[in-house]
Amino acid sequence: MRWESLWLAAALATAGCATKKNIYDASEQPPAVPGVTAAPPKPPTVIVTPATGTRGRITSVNLTARHVVVSYPIGIPLPVVDQKLFVYRAGLKVAELKVSKERIDVNLVADITSGECRAGDEVRPD
Repeated sequence: MRWESLWLAAALATAGCATKKNIYDASEQPPAVPGVTAAPPKPPTVIVTPATGTRGRITSVNLTARHVVVSYPIGIPLPVVDQKLFVYRAGLKVAELKVSKERIDVNLVADITSGECRAGDEVRPD
């Protein structure tokens, strides 16, 4: 009895699959319109613009020693020693920095040469 029901189930499954027709048949072409040629679809145009400058954020400020710690995203080259950087808050320039030699991973120390800095300010070269 088991073998008979197994054979019956297999026969029904095969018969059901054999009667279905593929809806999307690649051999069928749409009717041709005289004077019109079909152009292949164009791939989408992707424009990638890399960041032009290095931008960091001030993570801590020591007003007594007049230096700040600037953190940069991973993969962005850090500024060189003695490079001049500018600090921006809400789009306005508020201070100038000079990069020191102390750096660890993506953090560096810079001396405040003029102006006022706060944690969270944006740092970039001009």
